[in-house]
Amino acid sequence: MLNPKRLLRDTLGGLLFNELEVANVQALGPRFRLLELSGRPLRQFTPGAKLQLMLDEGSRTYTPFEVDSEAGTLSLLVYLHGNGPGSQWASSARQGTRVMAFGPRASIDLPRVQAPTILVGDETSIALATLFEQHHRGSATLLEVTSVDETRLALDALELERVTLVQRQVGDAHRSELGSSLLRLQDTLGAASAVLTGNARTIQSVRSGLRDARSRGKQTVKAYWAPGKRGLD
Repeated sequence: MLNPKRLLRDTLGGLLFNELEVANVQALGPRFRLLELSGRPLRQFTPGAKLQLMLDEGSRTYTPFEVDSEAGTLSLLVYLHGNGPGSQWASSARQGTRVMAFGPRASIDLPRVQAPTILVGDETSIALATLFEQHHRGSATLLEVTSVDETRLALDALELERVTLVQRQVGDAHRSELGSSLLRLQDTLGAASAVLTGNARTIQSVRSGLRDARSRGKQTVKAYWAPGKRGLD
């Protein structure tokens, strides 16, 4: 049976998409892959923009960083979460692997985010965290993670420093700690705004805690995924 998405990609790929080639793949521990890709010159890139990779089993969205629009080069950090299309592709990608991409397109416009800012997210938010440290040096990042040690390997490789990690717990008991840590950081930074990314359910929990605490900080929300659902755009 023909795959409609694959047919569209193969038929209109040259018109709608940019073909990128993997120039280098680096394993940052067992769960993270740092990929450098190159292609034709990219459209104007705004830090925080998104890039969709058009894979055989559907598209997956990532945050490019270390982007050179004129040279057509960029870096992606992929978290191998489960056995979905994105994880499978990143696990098998090698130098010379080609992939169709759509974008970059608008997602979170970091230059317009009010500082000081706290980025809240998870392993899928680390690429955005690298851009945060470049554009909001007085801000901080707070991530919920499955493995603190594995995540630290990725953070150290990317030279990220202002990141606090909260270990996931059974029954999501860690979310109260995540919310408390955010409120403490907001107090320290002076009613800092919050950019909430990652798991949609965690975002909902954190926003509820901010409302209860009557937080005055501005919020920007971008869910990347939700349990039981395919990758969100």
